[in-house]
Amino acid sequence: MRADELEAAAAERICPTLLTEAVDGTPAAYANLYESEGKLWLGNVIVSPDYRGKGAAAALLEAMEAAAAERVRELHLTCHGPNGKALLFYAGAGWMPWDIRKMEGPDGTPIAAIRMRKRLAQD
Repeated sequence: MRADELEAAAAERICPTLLTEAVDGTPAAYANLYESEGKLWLGNVIVSPDYRGKGAAAALLEAMEAAAAERVRELHLTCHGPNGKALLFYAGAGWMPWDIRKMEGPDGTPIAAIRMRKRLAQD
C-alpha cells in the first residue's frame, strides 16, 4: 500500500494506530479498524520489515484488540493466502478462519482471502 492510499484509508477508518520506536519515533507498525457487513474489522495491518519478529506485530494486535473490545465482542480480519507468516501469527494469537473468498492479487492473479475472527474478552 502506498503512503497516499494509507492516508486516505486512515481518514475513513476508526482508531488509526501507529506504533513507533520509543527512542527516535521511527514508525514500526500501523493498523486501523473499520465497519463493514455489520461487523468491526481490523485493517491495513503493516509492520515495517525492520520490526518484524521483534514483537511489534504482537503489541499492535494487542492494542487493536483492546480498542475493538470497547465497541464489540468479536473482531474480524481478512488475511491473504500468500501471506503464510501472517496467517500463522493470527492463528497463534487465537484467531479462527471462518470464510475463504477469491480475490485478485496485485498482479491480477487469483488469491485466497481468508476471513478470520476472534472473540474478545469482556470485563
